[in-house]
Amino acid sequence: MRSFMYTIKVPVGMQVMGYSGWYAQYDGNGSLKPEEGRGWDIGFESEWQGLKLSAAYFQTDYKDKIIDVALGNGHHQFQNSGGTSRLQGIEASGSYDLGQAFSWNFSLMPYVNLTHMIKADDKDGHKLPHIRTNIIAYGLRYDHPAHGLNVDLRLLYLGHQSEKYNDAFYASQTLRTGGETTADLHITKTIWERRDGGRLNVKASLMNIFDKNYMAYYGYPQPGRTFYVGLRYEY
Repeated sequence: MRSFMYTIKVPVGMQVMGYSGWYAQYDGNGSLKPEEGRGWDIGFESEWQGLKLSAAYFQTDYKDKIIDVALGNGHHQFQNSGGTSRLQGIEASGSYDLGQAFSWNFSLMPYVNLTHMIKADDKDGHKLPHIRTNIIAYGLRYDHPAHGLNVDLRLLYLGHQSEKYNDAFYASQTLRTGGETTADLHITKTIWERRDGGRLNVKASLMNIFDKNYMAYYGYPQPGRTFYVGLRYEY
């Protein structure tokens, strides 16, 4: 299979107007332009007796990519990198439905999804910040239609990324961040169902089970252990 894509990312208000963070002052940039991306991918999918495999190579070229630039003295600004930045990588996934393989009346499926970045460079060949080398999601999913029960235990490995800062704490340093693994648990139970297909579900999620201290990137910490519960009606 092969596909093509075209994307536009418009600057957000904070990037244009500026704001104050706990570690740096972001100056506004009223001339910030949208970044444009053109890309393609090629890959394959295969399925056999409960086993599903897929893999794809992708490449995306960005024009005027928006990047975080350290200006010095604790000041930063979002700017267009100019020229063309290129991202290249591989996406792969695999799962095996033990329920289908052994003719059970429920599904028990271990799975894994991987994104590996081969290249993430700007027009001058310098590595782009905030691009993780590897992201791996893996876990075990249980689905019993007769009982209206679905359970998904998912672990997420967030690989390393490079981040350059020039402020009062990390003057002209390149930080290597990331490398954490988090775990989430999602449970959905149907408590009422109509003959026409409508159903009422109760959903519960326990996020970041082990209360891992991690950041999306430096200065943006993610929530600790969090619990959600709610109702959802589907029809």
